[in-house]
Amino acid sequence: MNRDAIGAVGEVVGALAVVVSVIYLAAQVKGSAKESAAGRSAGILDEYNRMPEVMIASPELTHLFTKLRKNETLTDEEDTLLESVSNRFLTHWYSIQTAFDHKLIDRNVYEVFYEDVSRWINSYPPMHRKFREIMTNYSMSADVPIYAPILREREPF
Repeated sequence: MNRDAIGAVGEVVGALAVVVSVIYLAAQVKGSAKESAAGRSAGILDEYNRMPEVMIASPELTHLFTKLRKNETLTDEEDTLLESVSNRFLTHWYSIQTAFDHKLIDRNVYEVFYEDVSRWINSYPPMHRKFREIMTNYSMSADVPIYAPILREREPF
């Protein structure tokens, strides 16, 4: 074999090595993206699951949610606590919407949280009023799809 032939074989082998490397890298990136998405979904669920833990550990929150379920009148302190809790839920749901919009979580995870919004306002009617009250301060709230159950008109409580 002459030098030109050896050079040509070397170039072909080199090109094949580059193609194999690119295919391998693409497979690694795809696998990493799936792992990352699963980790984000788990992280969002973990964060959300902390709320019941906090409620269980807090007699004040347990008392507040009992009053909310019964639609009883709240004291000023309880109303302040409800505002803080409601803000926390709205912020969390907004982060869910943002994650979904950027394809960081899949539709199934998103739909669980979307349904959760309805569950909270149906289980604790005064929360619906508080959510709407808070949302009046944020003009973008009407454009956030996960807030749709809150923004729908409901029958008077």
